Amino acid sequence: MTNDPRGNSIISNAILPNGQLGLSKSFRTGGFGGYLFNQRNRSGEQDALGTQNALIVNDDVLFGVNAGTNSVSIFLINRNQPTELTFVSSIPSGGHFPVALAFSRKLQMLCVVNGGEKNGVQCYSFLRDKSGGPYLVPLPHVSRSLGLTLTTPPLAYPSVSDLIFTPDSSQLLVAVKENINTGSRGFILSFHVEQGQIGNPVRNQPYGSVSPFGMIIVPGTGITSDPILVYADNRGGGFGIAKLSGTGVLQASVTTIIPGQIDTCWTVFSPRSGHLFTTDTTANVVTESALDVNSLTAHIVNQYSIHGAPLDAVVASLRNEDVLYILTPGLPGVHVMSLAVPGHAQLVQQYSPARETLEFPLNTGAQGIAIYLIH
Repeated sequence: MTNDPRGNSIISNAILPNGQLGLSKSFRTGGFGGYLFNQRNRSGEQDALGTQNALIVNDDVLFGVNAGTNSVSIFLINRNQPTELTFVSSIPSGGHFPVALAFSRKLQMLCVVNGGEKNGVQCYSFLRDKSGGPYLVPLPHVSRSLGLTLTTPPLAYPSVSDLIFTPDSSQLLVAVKENINTGSRGFILSFHVEQGQIGNPVRNQPYGSVSPFGMIIVPGTGITSDPILVYADNRGGGFGIAKLSGTGVLQASVTTIIPGQIDTCWTVFSPRSGHLFTTDTTANVVTESALDVNSLTAHIVNQYSIHGAPLDAVVASLRNEDVLYILTPGLPGVHVMSLAVPGHAQLVQQYSPARETLEFPLNTGAQGIAIYLIH
């Protein structure tokens, strides 16, 4: 997603049989992007939204935030030609500066978290018309304020970082960064979800955590066992691993320090190896780690230098290997890494969309990346 304040767009790229990218096309979202302010009150740098999951895919539907126009856009993906997107609609986000999205297949519910002056979570029923076209209906009783004192646009610290459902859709988690002006640590809110309703949040400050960012549940946990949550924490030195109870309380947490890290903010797992990948936009490093969910510990397997300010990342499980796609707005474009051999990722492509396919040149404010695979 370009997240351009002059006009937000989605750039669709074909995934070729070898995992590399090609054939870029651009589609307007019907809204505008937005930039948060850093602590020097200057906008326009990498990590413009300061979040993970600004762009997500469910089945053949893509959702994206428009932080500059307080809205969420919906696209239908052509199953036969997935690079073809059809703009469906853009609806109000229920607050200011929407930054992250989460979808529950079980509940058929989309939620967005707003990170501006009017901040909070707004959820929608996901429905389809008779022709299969997707649309959203706001749920009037599924709107919860975060109670934060923020501006529109917000500062980088404090600001909202991420929004995810647990695998059984019983909890909705929101990560909030620290307030460096007051010294207040960041936290993770857990909203209990039952029968399509969201309860009051449980506020967690995991041991050793300072400023939680991108979150992900360890694959294989959270259905028949308690979810194991991994969250990036650049101000805390790397990433944290925590066990989440059914009541929304983080019962135990352990921090893994990444040597030399500066801004470790995004998290993604490789399904084949089970390894965690985190990206550091300032150090220009991708770190591969192996986790032990029983002891809540991790060890670093390898680190890779990736120039271009790596941000959001996704993994595609192709026929013969997993492939890691990293948004690098400093390129600007996407770095592609083969994960065929665990612990030995290989950079196979630095891809920049053709300028002639874009209404505005891709700039450093790009944020949000998602994949759609034909099975």
